[in-house]
Amino acid sequence: MNMSICSTDRNIFPKKIILPTSEIEMAQEVAAVILPFSRGDVARAAKRSKDAAKTWKAGQHAPSLLATLSMAQDIPAVRNWLLGMLGVTDQNDPIPDRVSEAVMEALKILAKKDGG
Repeated sequence: MNMSICSTDRNIFPKKIILPTSEIEMAQEVAAVILPFSRGDVARAAKRSKDAAKTWKAGQHAPSLLATLSMAQDIPAVRNWLLGMLGVTDQNDPIPDRVSEAVMEALKILAKKDGG
């Protein structure tokens, strides 16, 4: 794990969950979370190109769910933000059952569309 990624560990557990209402709003939220990290660190964590990381940091596009989950594995600030979007407002809170079920159903639908 890259130490520069861990050194900016911010706790971003929102106290009130307000989901983004558009792709642009989502892109801007992700940009705010990853802004302190270099393009290279973001690209490596997301397993994507530096060009993709550049557009995310600029708030032009939101990363895919897979890229976001990959970043969440290596960047604690992304993990905390993502957990907050799922309804976790404290590190000891479990992910609500309804959120877990909805995510699993969405993944099943995506797998069917991709031929999986």
